[in-house]
Amino acid sequence: MSGRLGDEEKFTEGRDGGYESVLIEGLDLSKTYTVTETLYDITGLTEEVTYTVDGGETQDGAVASGISVTTDQTTEVAFKDVYKGGSLRITKTIEGPITDNDKENLTFTVKDSDGSMEWKTR
Repeated sequence: MSGRLGDEEKFTEGRDGGYESVLIEGLDLSKTYTVTETLYDITGLTEEVTYTVDGGETQDGAVASGISVTTDQTTEVAFKDVYKGGSLRITKTIEGPITDNDKENLTFTVKDSDGSMEWKTR
């Protein structure tokens, strides 16, 4: 079985802004299933994807295979995507006398390479 979720099978938005779950019913009990997440690429960030099956051991990757379903319970495949960017720490060292006003008014401006993002510190 392959394809997109239909109108009746859309994800609902969760309380924390992430998505919750979708339930697909009527699957053939004699087969196993592979669940593949199509990843969303965000330029400039790395993505780490993990999943669990029925709350078991966390696995790396966007493909969970060999998933069995039973009549007794709903099998749950839970994916987690973590997007990460880089960090920049600015350190200022001053030698000699400095006033409280000098400390309060230290300012730095950081721009990305194409000038589209700018951060000001104070």
